Amino acid sequence: MNTEVQGDGIYAKPILNFKEACELTGFTASYMRKLCMWNVISFSKPNGKVLRFERKKLEAWLLSNPNTTIQERQTKAVLQLTTRKQKTKQN
Repeated sequence: MNTEVQGDGIYAKPILNFKEACELTGFTASYMRKLCMWNVISFSKPNGKVLRFERKKLEAWLLSNPNTTIQERQTKAVLQLTTRKQKTKQN
């Protein structure tokens, strides 16, 4: 049975096998197994043996804990200062 999805490949598939998950994340098989063993990433074992991954959950995990740029931090600081000044003027 050919499970390969035409078009965008693994990016079109909602459920990925172990090899496809490694390809999507760019991690080695060894590191991916460790992440599963440590329960760091979400996975399923429908038959108790084969690992399956939800592509959207893997992508969300890859994008977790983002780092903000200096410009984003400066913009946030300016917004906080202006809202504080407005609140003190109202009181």
